[in-house]
Amino acid sequence: MASKADRLRKRAVETVRTASPKRLFDAEPARKKKSYKIVAVTLNTDDAGWVDDLAQRLRRSGMQLASRSYVVQEAVRRLREDHGEMSLEDITKSFGDRQAKRARASLTN
Repeated sequence: MASKADRLRKRAVETVRTASPKRLFDAEPARKKKSYKIVAVTLNTDDAGWVDDLAQRLRRSGMQLASRSYVVQEAVRRLREDHGEMSLEDITKSFGDRQAKRARASLTN
C-alpha cells in the first residue's frame, strides 16, 4: 500500500493543469484602446476646495464613485453641451463675458 505522501504526489501530478492562454500564442495580440486620457489641470485653491467638497458631498449622498475626476468630467460634459454647436467667436465671447462678470464681482466684494 502506498504511503499518504505518495498518494498525494500522484494525485498532484494527475490533476495539474497547464496554462495555455491564447494571447501568448497570437502573433499580434490586439491592443485595447484606452477610452480615457490622463491630464493635469491647475485649479486655484478655492475652486479645488469646492471640487473636493462637492465630491465628498456626492459620496455621502450615495454616489460611491464620486471623485474629483467625476466632478471635473461632469463639468466638461456640461461645457460641451452648452458650447458644442457654437462658433469659436461665440465661445470666445461667452468665456470673455463670464471672466468680466467674475472680475466685476470681485471688485464689489
